[in-house]
Amino acid sequence: MNHDENMTYEWLNELRQKRLKLLQEQDQKDVVRRASSSRSAFANKFGDFAFQTLDNGNIKITSGGPQITQATLTCATNNSTATVQFNSTYVRILQDAYYSASKKSGYCPKPSQGYAPQVVRGKLFANIPVYKRNLSSHAFGTAIDFDAERNPYGGTGEIEKYPDFIAEFEKAGFEWLGNGANRTGGIYVGDDMHFQIKIGTIDGTINDVIGSTPQAAAEEGVKSSPSSPSSSGGSWKDYFRGDIGPTNENKITESDKLLDKKEKTKKISIKNKSKHKELSKNKELIMDMLSYFGKKLKFDKPVKINFIEDSNNSNKPLGKTAYYHPEEHEITVFTTGRLLKDILRSIGHELIHHKQHCKNPFDMSNHQEGYAQKDKSMRKKEKEAYLYGNILFRDWEDSYKKKHKGVS
Repeated sequence: MNHDENMTYEWLNELRQKRLKLLQEQDQKDVVRRASSSRSAFANKFGDFAFQTLDNGNIKITSGGPQITQATLTCATNNSTATVQFNSTYVRILQDAYYSASKKSGYCPKPSQGYAPQVVRGKLFANIPVYKRNLSSHAFGTAIDFDAERNPYGGTGEIEKYPDFIAEFEKAGFEWLGNGANRTGGIYVGDDMHFQIKIGTIDGTINDVIGSTPQAAAEEGVKSSPSSPSSSGGSWKDYFRGDIGPTNENKITESDKLLDKKEKTKKISIKNKSKHKELSKNKELIMDMLSYFGKKLKFDKPVKINFIEDSNNSNKPLGKTAYYHPEEHEITVFTTGRLLKDILRSIGHELIHHKQHCKNPFDMSNHQEGYAQKDKSMRKKEKEAYLYGNILFRDWEDSYKKKHKGVS
């Protein structure tokens, strides 16, 4: 082979290699991947799905995918709101974190991005072909960016002036990927705008299902727990999930603390704004009932109970009886013209909602008129409150009557 022939051969071989590489890259772009092969920890935590990567770094989900809903974020300082798409399992956690963070810091940044079907982006990944990149946490709907203009990637963001905002999100189970994030064990990428659910911090799976039989658990699509009432004969403490409640317009400013008699833990606060005579007359009975529910449900967070009067409401044939406000962890009970037993039964119902919220924070964005009929999930949760609120009330009532003769 002469020199010219050798040059031609090398040139053709190089051309073949480039063409082969191009074809391989094209094959990679068209191939269907799974979230579990891209980010196994995220997929195990937030759900596996199949996808294809597009040239622009977005992905096309071909099967499965996260459950996404619209979250309304409320600023605690001025009541302004903003909306963002987020994983439905964690919407309430996001809403509570934002409300708490804005209240603590006075900082209310607008969300720039929540759910976005895409692979990771930014300077760190610039040299990696998009089809080889891992999925972004945004693709699972578990990440949010705040005010990208004022908190730019790789720069010093406005958010750094508000450490309390960052701290409240971290306390809620988020990981901040901004400057200095390694101070909390996070990873530094200089992405000040970015917060994401931290793996291992928040349990997004429904491990505890209400139901007295394994069949009830099976209907929910999960395995029954070894400590369920059906298998252990009795503990209710882990068997209440989330539900929603109307907005509370009557905030409690002062409280008389009620102590759990055995655990000596401040679990329930009460404030009586009502002139209902039976409330003050039967204070010991009410405290006994609340103590009973507190011991059975074992709240993770304290709850406030506010007794109020409303004559206009009492004149309505289908007026309000009580409601639970998740953001304040507060129950409001209407007392005008009601029997004490009926009032206590309403409290029992709302205490179940509080336990549900402690176990799996509510998604207030789903609260619309008729939700108990239109939304199957919400309907099931409302059933839980009616069933277990009433049966626990009955259990308490029977036990109280045994100890106190003549009360019935």
